[in-house]
Amino acid sequence: MDAYLLRKPRRPGIFVSAQSAVGVLRKGRLAAAGLLIATGLLSGCATHRGQSLAELPAKHSVRAERIVIHSDSPIDQKSPILTELAELRHDIMSTLNLQESKRPVIVYLFRDQQRYADYMRQKYPNLPSRRAFFVGTTSELAVYAYHGDNLANDLRHEYTHGVLHSSLKNLPLWLDEGLAEYFEPPRDVHHVNDEHVSRLTAAIQGGWEPDLQRLEQLTGVAEMQAMDYHEAWAWVYTMLQSDNGDASLLVDYIHSCKTDPSPKRLSQAVASTLNTGKTRLIDKVAALDPAGSTVVPAAFRRPGDEGRAFVE
Repeated sequence: MDAYLLRKPRRPGIFVSAQSAVGVLRKGRLAAAGLLIATGLLSGCATHRGQSLAELPAKHSVRAERIVIHSDSPIDQKSPILTELAELRHDIMSTLNLQESKRPVIVYLFRDQQRYADYMRQKYPNLPSRRAFFVGTTSELAVYAYHGDNLANDLRHEYTHGVLHSSLKNLPLWLDEGLAEYFEPPRDVHHVNDEHVSRLTAAIQGGWEPDLQRLEQLTGVAEMQAMDYHEAWAWVYTMLQSDNGDASLLVDYIHSCKTDPSPKRLSQAVASTLNTGKTRLIDKVAALDPAGSTVVPAAFRRPGDEGRAFVE
């Protein structure tokens, strides 16, 4: 996820995630990730004296399967935005074998950054300034965004959160974010995020090793660093792109999170093959490295790897 995920304590019906407002976080965007927990974080409207509350986009609306878009600018059923989000929803539901939810995800699309910022500042004065937000409550699953250079990525990421939260509960933080990162790239790159690949490649060359058990201990975004997001994507990518049964295992685990209020950790479900899972992750990242220069830790060396570089 680009920047912030906010979960209010003892308010289980509220979930907020957000995309960065400026380019500080892409190519290092995740380094600024953090968690804000504060009383009144989502506390209604705030207006300045003599200033009326900015209104939500409502001039133009379009509906499709479990999607509603309210836009300042003209939009119709043939809009590429609507088409792409509909395809994304289908991809998410089919990949994870999720049952359709009756809850739609509402997208509020502002005409420009200023109008978006004015609304968010007045409606949610305690939230940080970010490019896009997903706000999930018991009454609405809403994505807020504006027309700009990053709109497509922002919508795919935040809309993924919306689809997940329409069907699932109790997803671990790392998995929620790993799935959003997995479905964020354009369809034609097949879930490959170049930033994740380059950062993980550099880390592996420095001797880094994946650690799912450590990742699972993170319960708040304030604890998550950039590498945690990269690794979360890598675990999801490695398992869902596997042909050895790992994809089914991950999907089954995701389904268990829907029915179990306190699901066990994924590392427990794959305990007997966790070490080989780490090796597969390293191999997946190495295979995606366009330069073919990934340095693999010696601990993950296997027969036939003599031609590859290793960190001792």
